[in-house]
Amino acid sequence: MVRILIVAALIAASLFVVKENGVLTRAGLMGYCTSATTPAGTDGSWRACHSGRLSGRPSLYLEACQPRARDGSVEYWRCPSPVHAAYS
Repeated sequence: MVRILIVAALIAASLFVVKENGVLTRAGLMGYCTSATTPAGTDGSWRACHSGRLSGRPSLYLEACQPRARDGSVEYWRCPSPVHAAYS
């Protein structure tokens, strides 16, 4: 029984480290968004979302953002205000 608890604790700790350190994002498995330069004549905050192999591109609809363009595997979103750091 003790072995099972130790293995479960090690698995939980490993999952926490992978999630908090962005290992899956850096490996290109999870999609992510970065800040993009605002095109001339537009306002708001612009984000460039890159596609991941497992999850595809993140959606920013819940942040009141609208998709504006695609360039290969990158999708550009216009947001009325800056997006929280959780998506960077």
